[in-house]
Amino acid sequence: MNRLLLDSTYYANWKKHTHLKDSAIYTYSRQFMKFEQYLSLDFEGELDFDKFYYDTESETYRPIDADCIDGYIQFLKQNFQASKNTIFNNIVYLKHFFTLLHGLGMIKNNPMKNYPNP
Repeated sequence: MNRLLLDSTYYANWKKHTHLKDSAIYTYSRQFMKFEQYLSLDFEGELDFDKFYYDTESETYRPIDADCIDGYIQFLKQNFQASKNTIFNNIVYLKHFFTLLHGLGMIKNNPMKNYPNP
């Protein structure tokens, strides 16, 4: 079974280049599975964070953005009854993930750069 996020080059490179301990990688990865569930709801094709949305008006692709992250936070609240602490941690994990990908040059825009944490 192909996993949209966990089988991606994004995740493989994050795992390769992160300086987190194995136990932290495991903890982050467990939450990334939930992010993957959210991404998989309406997603088809290969994962490309720089071409995440297709804008029919301009006929161009747009990168993953804060609106997507907002939707993920709502997904956590509705499907997992996520506590404020769980949401806080997920935002921290995604900030680490996307900041590393941006630093590696794998994504042009970091959707978590100015994303607020509750």
